[in-house]
Amino acid sequence: MIGLSFKILRILISLIFKVYQPKWLLRFDKWCENKLGLDIIKQERTFYERYPGITNRIVQLEKNTHPPIPIDCFDGYKELIKRIEKLEKK
Repeated sequence: MIGLSFKILRILISLIFKVYQPKWLLRFDKWCENKLGLDIIKQERTFYERYPGITNRIVQLEKNTHPPIPIDCFDGYKELIKRIEKLEKK
């Protein structure tokens, strides 16, 4: 019975707020997703369906990214710091 109520609530909310998505609804959707495992507003799936080209580009970018590198690991960093310190002394 509770599961049926949640399904009906989800359908009603998604139909009513398909275009208009106020902040309180987005917060409620996030709460439902975290606490109850329900995704009332299927934003991610809708985005992927509407913009498949952008989705493919995002997937390619995610594959080609690398973990962040600290600035002191870049080539020429030590020389740059020495140059900046020399300029600051003047």
